[in-house]
Amino acid sequence: MSIITQAESYVFPLLEEHCGKYPYHNPDHTRTVRKRALFLAEQAGIGDEEKEDLELATLFHDIGFIKQYDKNEHLGAKIAREWLTSKNHPEARIQRIEKIIMATVLFSEPHTILEEIIQDSDLENLGQTVEFRFSTNYLHELRTIAKNEISDAKFWSFVKKLLSTYHFHTAKAQEENKAQKEKNLALVNAYFNAMGYTEE
Repeated sequence: MSIITQAESYVFPLLEEHCGKYPYHNPDHTRTVRKRALFLAEQAGIGDEEKEDLELATLFHDIGFIKQYDKNEHLGAKIAREWLTSKNHPEARIQRIEKIIMATVLFSEPHTILEEIIQDSDLENLGQTVEFRFSTNYLHELRTIAKNEISDAKFWSFVKKLLSTYHFHTAKAQEENKAQKEKNLALVNAYFNAMGYTEE
C-alpha cells in the first residue's frame, strides 16, 4: 500500500469525525485543495518525489482542526511529522512537508514552488465566482465552530485585506484566477460600502 493511500486512510476518517460538519474547513475542502495542488504541480512540471510530498502536505494541511481551531497549522505539521515518522518517511522530506503545511498560514510568505502551489490551491476560492459564498461559509464557521463573536464589519475588513494583498504565485493560477479575484475585491468593496461598514 502506497504512503498516499495510507495517509488517506488515516486522515479522512479523522476529518469526517471531527470536521465533517464544518461549513468551510471540511473534508471536501481538503479534497479540493489536493486536486488543485496536483493539477498546478503538473502544470509546473514538478517531479514525482516532490509531488508526492506536496500531496501528503495537502492531505494533512487541515488535520490540526481535529484538536484545536486556532493555530491549527502548527498542530497539523506536528501530527504529520509523527505519522510520517512512524512510516519511516525520510527526515528531509518530512521537514519539507512541514514547511509546505505551514505555508497555509494566512499572510505567510512562501519560499518554494511547492509552498506557492499549496497557497494557490488553499486560497483558490479568492479567484472564483463563488468567493462570496465561501467567505460567508467561513464567517458562519468562525461563529459556530470557533466561537468567535467577530462582527460583520471586522470580518469583511479581513476579506478585503486578503483579496487585496494575496497574489497568486503560479503561472496557471494567475492565468485562471487573477482577473476574477480583482472582480471579487470590487464586489466586496461595494458590499462593504453599501452596508455602511467602517474599518475595524
